[in-house]
Amino acid sequence: MTKPAALLRLSTEHDQAVWRAALAYHDVPSMTLPDDGRSLVEVLGSDSRYDPAGALVVDVPALLAIGHSAQRVAAQIRRMRPQLGLYARLPGRARVTAGQRAWARFHGFDDLLPGSSARHAAASLGAPLASVMQSLHPAEADAARLGVALGKLEIRAPGAGHAAIDRAFEAKSETERAGIPLPTLADSLRRFRVHGLADRTYRGQAYRQCFVASEAVQWLDREAGLGRELAVSAGRMLQGFGVIHHVVREREFADAMLYFRFDADAPGEEVELEPVANALRAADGVPLRDRVYLGRNYPRCFTGTEAVDWLVGRLGVGVGHAEAIGQRLMDLGLLRHVADAHEFMDGGYFYAFRSF
Repeated sequence: MTKPAALLRLSTEHDQAVWRAALAYHDVPSMTLPDDGRSLVEVLGSDSRYDPAGALVVDVPALLAIGHSAQRVAAQIRRMRPQLGLYARLPGRARVTAGQRAWARFHGFDDLLPGSSARHAAASLGAPLASVMQSLHPAEADAARLGVALGKLEIRAPGAGHAAIDRAFEAKSETERAGIPLPTLADSLRRFRVHGLADRTYRGQAYRQCFVASEAVQWLDREAGLGRELAVSAGRMLQGFGVIHHVVREREFADAMLYFRFDADAPGEEVELEPVANALRAADGVPLRDRVYLGRNYPRCFTGTEAVDWLVGRLGVGVGHAEAIGQRLMDLGLLRHVADAHEFMDGGYFYAFRSF
């Protein structure tokens, strides 16, 4: 009897190789779907080799690159192959939030998966692989031994997004060896927010509700007894796993005069993304206007600050949390920077809703 295969359409060859090796290690056949501009529905319907497939893993950026929304593709595939396990993936994120996962399931995916690291296979790939295995029905995924297979891969230059995931898991490993898990560190740093958050300026630019990284290092050193070097690793782990973010998303956490914000105002605090996205686009949502920058016209867009202010006023969240919500909507392909040059930030950057 032919074993059900896993179909892959991932953004990079690095990810394809990691997933193929992990699946092969568990005796699961896999096939890479061609990325030739056709929709997944067209590809799946054009070749009988894909008929025995049990699961499909597809990167959200791979869908956006060919002009397809994740939710539309999910609906089409569900109509054509209702028994196929369907998994979306955010390759550049070490963690996906419960709100993002709920959005994916609302739109027909079995799960939304984070990115993975070949260097930290057991920690990063174990849970995503176990989720996909539920649609394939072989033996359970053996996360603890994945490194045996993935360690044989010779993949160079995986890219900046993968390097960020590597650093997040390396920092996580360092702090866990010291006996301090991520939730404990997150709670400790959030106690710092009571006196650490303030409006600040740098070179004439204002940054609302942020804290100084070096002051957070001092707090973690004093309150958690980490020592400054381990406190930096703790901050990098919290950044990598979406607890804090740099105000312009350009710098890695360090013991320096760098400004950061919290992704949420309280531990475990989540916002349902589907109603937020719908409300943002409604007639009384964020205002849309035609704008001009450096002589170029950008129709029906809004600034990051306008969206942040709308989210703060409508949801009662802080600036950092509002920024994180905007970024999560970007990750899912619901909105974009007009020149695809920036992530979501509080400021005069122009953003627009995607239309498919």
